[in-house]
Amino acid sequence: MTHDIVRTRRVLADELRQHDTAGAERLPGTLAGVVQLAELTDGVRLGELITALQPDAEAAEAALAWVLHKAADLPPDDGIARHLERWDPVITDVAAACQGDQDAAAKLSPFLDEQAKEPDWAALVAVLRRILSGERGENLLDSLDPVDTAIARQTLTLLAVGQQEPC
Repeated sequence: MTHDIVRTRRVLADELRQHDTAGAERLPGTLAGVVQLAELTDGVRLGELITALQPDAEAAEAALAWVLHKAADLPPDDGIARHLERWDPVITDVAAACQGDQDAAAKLSPFLDEQAKEPDWAALVAVLRRILSGERGENLLDSLDPVDTAIARQTLTLLAVGQQEPC
């Protein structure tokens, strides 16, 4: 699923790192090896599925090589990517609310109220509310932890890229 490729690459990268550090047998690096390993599980017919989706064996092999290469190139996950993914709908709703989308604003309010009660998210919620009130600028990021900073920065970036008018 192309919409899950970032998360899938992250999971694969983490699995590859765990496998390498465990000193276990090397994971398969070819499509045939992956198919053979997967089909050890009863009922799994990965080879048939891949052939149905991509009859060109060379193209399928190249796709696997690309995925493995991209996963191997990812740095270890510091948790920020997962939090950005989790907060992405909120970031999108903040941007939409800043453009005047009342549905997005209505959806945000109860979520932000709930998250403000959580010590880990209270500072971020305060910054998101300042953004919703029209504040912009790097000074909003002062005193935020790295995760909150990444989420707030992503929100500001989305507003700047989309050229949204201040709330």
